[in-house]
Amino acid sequence: MNDTIAQIYGSGYVEDAEGNPYEHRASPVSFEAGALLYDCIREAEPKNTLEIGMGYGISTLFICQAHRDNGTGCHTVIDPFQEKLYKSIGLLNVERANLKDILRSHQAPSHKVLPQLCARNERFDFAFIDGNHRFDYALVDFFLH
Repeated sequence: MNDTIAQIYGSGYVEDAEGNPYEHRASPVSFEAGALLYDCIREAEPKNTLEIGMGYGISTLFICQAHRDNGTGCHTVIDPFQEKLYKSIGLLNVERANLKDILRSHQAPSHKVLPQLCARNERFDFAFIDGNHRFDYALVDFFLH
């Protein structure tokens, strides 16, 4: 397991750039859910994965670590609130875990980014949709991915 993942679940906290702690339990991604994501990526070996909604980056860490362990893959995340609401903690966690080279990040709403990705003919083999949980937004994310 990645040391950053172990530290987060061991302590129950994530930290911002200044070292201020935030309870990670606010994240809906349990260790078991993260391990399931990891196992799916390891087994399916997708080349390109997508995640809508990053938050503290917990699920992102599991997905990126699976790509690293597979020796291939790129993970794209879309989260318009990464900097403002989450103090860039998700991105910091990916950097702390030495997985930054696997990640592409977009800090804009998915309904704006996904059409741009489609226009560039980008395709994803796996998508984890965990952004805006309202029906309309989730349906648009599903349709456009």
